[in-house]
Amino acid sequence: MIKATLLLALAATMPISVFAERTLDTKNAKKLEVRHSMIGVRSTLLFYTFSDQQAILTVLIDNQDKTFPVAARVYLFSKTTTDEELGKWVNNQYSDGLFVDPPTPEHNLELPQEVVKVAAHKKIGESASQGPVDGIFEDYEVTLIVNDYAGDSKFKLTGFNDTAKVHVKKQ
Repeated sequence: MIKATLLLALAATMPISVFAERTLDTKNAKKLEVRHSMIGVRSTLLFYTFSDQQAILTVLIDNQDKTFPVAARVYLFSKTTTDEELGKWVNNQYSDGLFVDPPTPEHNLELPQEVVKVAAHKKIGESASQGPVDGIFEDYEVTLIVNDYAGDSKFKLTGFNDTAKVHVKKQ
């Protein structure tokens, strides 16, 4: 009884991340960057798939203007979810819903705005898009900073920096 009380007292003083069920570290993730859809240029979507943790981090970088607003969410799947099944789920998030049997996340959490930020951006060129979303687009390389995050006991996200490309319609 004394050992259990001591462990509970110690646990109360430790950060929640120590008890996280899953640790999400991009060193162990596969990244997919999506900037085009079937109708042309779109906001940039980043998928970080953590196959060993059955988890996916999505980052959406809006392309409406050069402020590059960012939204991020973590999805956790059953521990029995395979890499192939995670791939089906990812594909259905940006395509035409090709797969009828993707897994359903058991848990998802939108990350607070201060966790993922655009730190810098630089213009790297221009490109043209045809179809329903046509026009001339300015191409940017955007630098993201993702901070450590342990908002609940389900996961701990290890911070990292990354870059992505974003197309903004030329005004």
